[in-house]
Amino acid sequence: MPAQAKISTNSPTRCRRVPGRTPHDASHSCDARAARMLALLLVLPTCQAVWTRSLGGDAGKPRFNVAIERWNATHFLSVRNVQRPRYTRGAACRDAAVVVAMIGQWQLGEERTRVEARDPLRRCLDRRNFRLNGPEDARILNLHSTTFMIIYAEHAGNNRRQFFRLLHGYRTLSKETELTSSNLNAVEKNWVPFLDQNQKPHVWRWLEDEDGYGVAHLVDLRSGALGEAIRQRSFLRSFVLSAPGPKAKICGGTPAVALNATHRVAFGHVTRNRRYYTVFAYVFEAQSPFRMVACSKEFRFRGLGSESSIDFDVATRPDIEDFIQFPIGLVVDGDQLLVSWGRDRNRETRASSLRLAELGLARLPRLE
Repeated sequence: MPAQAKISTNSPTRCRRVPGRTPHDASHSCDARAARMLALLLVLPTCQAVWTRSLGGDAGKPRFNVAIERWNATHFLSVRNVQRPRYTRGAACRDAAVVVAMIGQWQLGEERTRVEARDPLRRCLDRRNFRLNGPEDARILNLHSTTFMIIYAEHAGNNRRQFFRLLHGYRTLSKETELTSSNLNAVEKNWVPFLDQNQKPHVWRWLEDEDGYGVAHLVDLRSGALGEAIRQRSFLRSFVLSAPGPKAKICGGTPAVALNATHRVAFGHVTRNRRYYTVFAYVFEAQSPFRMVACSKEFRFRGLGSESSIDFDVATRPDIEDFIQFPIGLVVDGDQLLVSWGRDRNRETRASSLRLAELGLARLPRLE
């Protein structure tokens, strides 16, 4: 068995419940920081290990992959996909946009601004488009103060590339910028944005490529140019997969955010086919070359409310239709994590709060 990883978060001690009081009571026994976290996560008056809430969906009104980022103590910023049908020569097609909105009391607020398709008239019948025209799978990362990076996949000619816009406040978007390099593939998806120890923006292009290496790049926010590849042996595949197989792929998910001053944490997903995704967590050093130091086994979230849990018995059953959990947003406060994830082919988005200890992180080998 791999050693359990112990990573300091400088987190407060767990709160104690006081009979007859709720987390919204100023006299609650949690210290100030824990109380702020309870307000942020809007949990009910328990300190459950895992708590899952719905951000909406189903009943004919799907919420596509709602990514979240902290705005203040009671509200989140969110970015999500919206799609509308379009029909071209008898083939179903969808036009997509990315919508920015606030979340308060677990309700999505009014649209603040949006990112539209680069080419609204583009035909979307080719296999690389997945019958979709426009931006998709947007992530949001706080760069500093009230400036955020929104990164998403979009078309560039016949290829699918990664683009970003800067969001200032919650309404003003910068111009669209393509992330460019000389050796990109025809389809580029699921890049992981993060800030290094000096608060410089980077992306993981690969958490683990075909040769077993993680590949990260510095991002020039002015031009979109990627810096020279930073390669580091990953080991994720060996530790994450419950049942390794040739079709299993280690893919990005949420942005990587600060766990402490020296480490970043994120959630990724494992794909075995287009209808079977599981979730895993990983931690890496915030200083180049961004060595992977710990990860969890793949798992899935189960249940809603206080009955929610983490299930590591994923059984690797690719015959199950529409079993998809796609992590896309992450907020961290001490050892408390809040991850938003899309469910079952874009039917619904949920958010689960959990403590770091629930993930059973295993320490990865270190190469000197």
